[in-house]
Amino acid sequence: MHNREIIYQVTMSYVRQLLRRNLITEEEYHEFNKKMLDKYNPEIGDLIADIDLI
Repeated sequence: MHNREIIYQVTMSYVRQLLRRNLITEEEYHEFNKKMLDKYNPEIGDLIADIDLI
């Protein structure tokens, strides 16, 4: 269960970097985030999905 959370958080950290660098759009970010939430079903990931922890 913890592995799913870690994979989700690390993946989304990279995706947030892409968003900040304007390499993806906000729409693409949100679409990808939804896919990752569906795939990994993180325990707390959906609670903090839009909060940039880094």
